Amino acid sequence: MSMNTRMYKDKQSGWNAITVIKLPENRELDIGTSKSLNGELVTRATVATVNKDGSRTTRVSFGAPGGDYFETVIRSRLSRITESGVRLQHEQALKLEPQILASVKTFYGLTDSTKVEQSAEVEESAVA
Repeated sequence: MSMNTRMYKDKQSGWNAITVIKLPENRELDIGTSKSLNGELVTRATVATVNKDGSRTTRVSFGAPGGDYFETVIRSRLSRITESGVRLQHEQALKLEPQILASVKTFYGLTDSTKVEQSAEVEESAVA
């Protein structure tokens, strides 16, 4: 199973990395690494539903039932957040993919035989 990770830089958060994994029921798992508002480098796993028009929706529940999967995978404090630092942390998070997928399957009640696949590169709109 191949993975396609996209690295990009925007003016607000600097370097970012994202890997998208297709899930059943029109869902996608995003594993994304970027600088948080408090200056930490954070890798998160989130699930979104892909709508018929191609847009994506994530339901946020703040711990209450009914929301979509969300997990902070790795959090670190670096003196500088560089492309290589983002790439390294993202690669470390991707090594946890089997555990993340197992958590996602449990969260949504999917069986072990449920097929998941890495998607092609996902286009992200850069923040100017």
